[in-house]
Amino acid sequence: MITVLIPLIILPFSSILKEKVAEKYNTNLYPITDKQQFMFVFVTITVGICEEIIFRGFMQHYVKEFGVSTLWSFLIISVVFGAGHFMQGLTGVISSTLLGLILGYLYYTTGSLLIPILVHILYDAKAIYISRVLTKSHKSLLLKEIQDELHRN
Repeated sequence: MITVLIPLIILPFSSILKEKVAEKYNTNLYPITDKQQFMFVFVTITVGICEEIIFRGFMQHYVKEFGVSTLWSFLIISVVFGAGHFMQGLTGVISSTLLGLILGYLYYTTGSLLIPILVHILYDAKAIYISRVLTKSHKSLLLKEIQDELHRN
């Protein structure tokens, strides 16, 4: 979790990190405009709730009904959860699988879906944060280019 938080904290202040993130930033998957970002908030909340109810609340229990151990149910459902994020590429599948393990563990240790739902929502919300930082940075660069062009003429 700390490996996600530290880069997010320093992102607005590091032009090198912004460039690296922007290179990998898939504009087809992440919200860019204000309207898209607003809609993404709703989707993030809805998806966090629904996926946790389905994967942790239902599927994790369902798999255990077949006599599968808790550890194996975490692994199986996390892999299924990760595979469901195939449109994000291999990195998305791997990170979603790992997130699934964390969320499954949180559900198992707390006995509640509330914590996994909140963590899921916050994890997905990072896309909005990254988008806003990159968009703001891009707008600033564009404005600077326009100003430079005006000063040259």
